[in-house]
Amino acid sequence: MDELQTFGKLPDSYAECMAAGIQAAETGQRSLARRLFRRAAEMDPNQKDAWLWLGGLARDPKETIEYLQKALAIDSHDEAAQEGMRWATEKLARQPAAVRETPAPSAPPPAAPAPTREAATLRIQPWVWVVGILALALVVCLILFGPAAYEWVVASGRPTSTPTPTNLERIAQWRGPLEDAWQQGDWTVVITILERVRSLEPDYGGVSDWLTAAYTNYGRSLVDQERWEQARKAFDEALRIQSAYLPAQTQVQALDQYLIGLERTDVGDWQGARLALQAVYELDHNYPNLLDLLYTACYRHGLQLQTSGDLKNAKAAYEAALRAAPEAQEAQAKLAEVNYLLTPPTPTPTPIPPKKIMVDVSEQRMYVYEGNRLIYKWVCSTGEPGRDTRTGIFSVQSRIPEAYSSVWRLRMPYWLGIYWAGGSENGIHALPINANGTTLWAGYLGRKVSFGCIILDTPNAKTLYNWAEIGTPVIVQP
Repeated sequence: MDELQTFGKLPDSYAECMAAGIQAAETGQRSLARRLFRRAAEMDPNQKDAWLWLGGLARDPKETIEYLQKALAIDSHDEAAQEGMRWATEKLARQPAAVRETPAPSAPPPAAPAPTREAATLRIQPWVWVVGILALALVVCLILFGPAAYEWVVASGRPTSTPTPTNLERIAQWRGPLEDAWQQGDWTVVITILERVRSLEPDYGGVSDWLTAAYTNYGRSLVDQERWEQARKAFDEALRIQSAYLPAQTQVQALDQYLIGLERTDVGDWQGARLALQAVYELDHNYPNLLDLLYTACYRHGLQLQTSGDLKNAKAAYEAALRAAPEAQEAQAKLAEVNYLLTPPTPTPTPIPPKKIMVDVSEQRMYVYEGNRLIYKWVCSTGEPGRDTRTGIFSVQSRIPEAYSSVWRLRMPYWLGIYWAGGSENGIHALPINANGTTLWAGYLGRKVSFGCIILDTPNAKTLYNWAEIGTPVIVQP
């Protein structure tokens, strides 16, 4: 009977999965043990023990490295994981290049004698590593890395007929795996190999420079995964090797400011968030979600400044928001509003009451004012969904008795242009006339039916055209 069927339902807790997994490993049920340890790792990925066991039970050295790098991300000083990485790296270096490039499944190594439960307990105690008993060390390594580790431990104390390679010969063997890992961005493997090279030959080929760059690249990849604490540890390790390494210094500053920006955003301190996130953008503008966060901080800060009456700085905040998100219509509308409020009224030679056109999109109504006096109130139609009329503060910028749209093949009497939408102008006009002479949208006024313009009944459009002037304010509100 299959060992998984024999076991039945997997345990529901991390501790039970670990205990069952150790028992399965001791009794030679490697497939079941791997499944139990994977289950434990899913339940609590921040515990290194499950990753260590998975590394020990792996079928090939690349799989061992994959699991042990997860353990090292949790505890970079774990001696068992470090030793396992060294063993797996050397094992990988001895494989032919074709095998490294296209890994194929291989049969598991012969089963080793089952370790005892007492030995499994000893593997997590720090003092075990200083006990000078070779047999105990062998048992611990068998538990940590499975039967494949037998070769790694026993061979180190067994005379062989093969001459011990020199340091330079070992380093030459690692060149292929190192180049592969660097090209693939597998920074934990790169770091493991370079640390090994440095331990053997500290001055070999600028190894410290390469290792500093690898730690920095590794930290930046962790930033993209939003693993902030591990990323900071990687940058600190780069600076421990070379304290003046500018890319690592830059990343430390960017990460610190980014975390400050997140914290300030959470508490609604928009000015503080804006300053911190702007600093990140100047250092590294590819941080996760940076432009969205920066836009929100600038826009919200602008609203606060505008509410307090600080229109000049509100304008600067909205402009900063639009640099982060140029297409954001809410910031565009607010910037137009502030610009209008900041623009002093143009003095007129005669006391003519100021003119103003207001369009309410929700009501589909137009209100025409002279000073504070409402002189006209008309039904209108604005853009249909998907071609919505833009809201904001505009002004009459063109007057044409009858405009023509080559795109829609429409004649538009009594045209008052108010803003540009891409390569064409949107405006206010009478019911348009098709090429065959029929009137478009007759009977539909009061609904959102247009291609973006504001439509009036023809007599009302004529009245407005004769009344309005270039520069007459047009306010379109939601």
